[in-house]
Amino acid sequence: MKIVDIVVVVIANMFLSSCSNSTSSEENDDSKVYSYQGIIGNVSFDFVDITSATIRIGPENITANIVLKNIPDSLVYNHTALDHNYLEYEYVVGIDVNGDKRADYEIAMEKWKTPNSTEAVGSLNSFSQKNLWKINSDGSWSNISDIPGNVNSSTITLICPLAIDSNLSKIQSSSIIYIKSYYNNGEVISKDSICP
Repeated sequence: MKIVDIVVVVIANMFLSSCSNSTSSEENDDSKVYSYQGIIGNVSFDFVDITSATIRIGPENITANIVLKNIPDSLVYNHTALDHNYLEYEYVVGIDVNGDKRADYEIAMEKWKTPNSTEAVGSLNSFSQKNLWKINSDGSWSNISDIPGNVNSSTITLICPLAIDSNLSKIQSSSIIYIKSYYNNGEVISKDSICP
């Protein structure tokens, strides 16, 4: 495991140590819906500023809608000032299934700067990857699966089928769900989060 991976896991678990569970509502199809409200204007970049989020855990999928203050039609990626293999953009729904303040999964839309890449401009949807990550007990990360996701106006939608991993169906009232965003252009780091 690289030092960067260890730092990310430590930060995720420190973040969770300040979280508590949110209240949820139930829908007719046995779905649970978790709603979150962010603090608008607390970060410098509108595409990092989380205004709200809704997480729907249904019988088949987890559907996450992360609403940002504004997502431009095009953004710069593979920033020249950013070192290779560094995280550039990230939008995450994190899940601590058993409520022990250790993250178990992250449903994410993200962009890492790959080696030998050149600076470019494109839509967030076109240059980002969408994945379900499992955080293992030893702190390492496993990419379990690509997942569907898209950007529509200022909303990022990620859909994670529960069938990908049987532990996802164990989300309950004691589970902790958090939302975070991150941006790094090699000169400035900006991040936002909602943790109930």
